[in-house]
Amino acid sequence: MEGHRRLDPEGYIVSEADLANVQPEYRGVPEAAADLLVRELGRRLHSGYLYGSVVRGNAVPGSSDLDLVAVLWTPAAASDRLAASRVERGLVARFPVQAGFAVAMARDGVWATVLEEQAAAVGTAFPPWASAARRAAEQGRRPVADPDIVAELLDTFGRWVEEELARLPPAS
Repeated sequence: MEGHRRLDPEGYIVSEADLANVQPEYRGVPEAAADLLVRELGRRLHSGYLYGSVVRGNAVPGSSDLDLVAVLWTPAAASDRLAASRVERGLVARFPVQAGFAVAMARDGVWATVLEEQAAAVGTAFPPWASAARRAAEQGRRPVADPDIVAELLDTFGRWVEEELARLPPAS
């Protein structure tokens, strides 16, 4: 490889994604994602890809999200979007991720990959929860989160997120 450019000898970009990098806290996630995609999308599914911190090996347990994309053989239909929502709910139920941002993303169609940007998006979409979203992002950046703050956030912000996700209409 050519140092920081991460190119192979032929000049192709070397992916940082490698299942060998998956940390113990995330063991089972790739298999669960694959199983859910196949079960929900069946023959419509061409392929699924995990990317981001979980397969780079630098995910922060309790704060890093799961980056997953499903590629279909044809453009997505309403039924495919419903299936994708079931995959998301199944993964969140088994492996909690950054669900607060998922609410803002689903409602407003925003996208961000940086914790602070996600917190800002939540704060913009749901001003009463801006402070909680910022605090959650701060805890996600710490090497060791404060258990009292995390417990309080789960009891307040986390419960609100669960309720909001349950209220979201199915994707169309």
